[in-house]
Amino acid sequence: MCSLVGDEVRQWEEFPGGLKDRRWYASNQVLPDGRALILGGRQAYTYELFPNDRPPMSYYMRFLRKTTDCYGDENNLYPFQHLSPDGNFFIFTNRRSILFDYKRNWIVKELPLIPGAFKRNYPSTGSSVLLPLRLNGTHGLLEAEVMVCGGAPCGAFIKPAGNNLKSQLLTSDRWG
Repeated sequence: MCSLVGDEVRQWEEFPGGLKDRRWYASNQVLPDGRALILGGRQAYTYELFPNDRPPMSYYMRFLRKTTDCYGDENNLYPFQHLSPDGNFFIFTNRRSILFDYKRNWIVKELPLIPGAFKRNYPSTGSSVLLPLRLNGTHGLLEAEVMVCGGAPCGAFIKPAGNNLKSQLLTSDRWG
């Protein structure tokens, strides 16, 4: 961790044992209380909060396990996550997405699969963004919209070596 104070950058500080699970290719999101939710990673089907209570705890998330392709092509690394206005997390990985209540470790809603066969997470890296919030949504609620772009077919990361490239996949007529 590195502290920034004005223009001054303080020294990096390591926290050995600061997390319960090893995390390679994880994602992070700042929570309203200032902690970070650290999600997923290679063969890490859990999330943790940092800073945490001692000893560190991790929480199993079946959704991360379900989004790992069975044939070993890990398409759920660097999960996309966004904090929604209601305090739940929008989590997207591979081709699936959920609304997740991290305080209760509970899936609030599972959303439909994204169209097309392309995977969206590393190694088929796409990206996502939480679009500007609409302040006067239906029923007086704040409306949130997430856009997911990019991705690639399964195994595409090894195709360039053989000069075997694929064209883009348009999954929405909004962008065609």
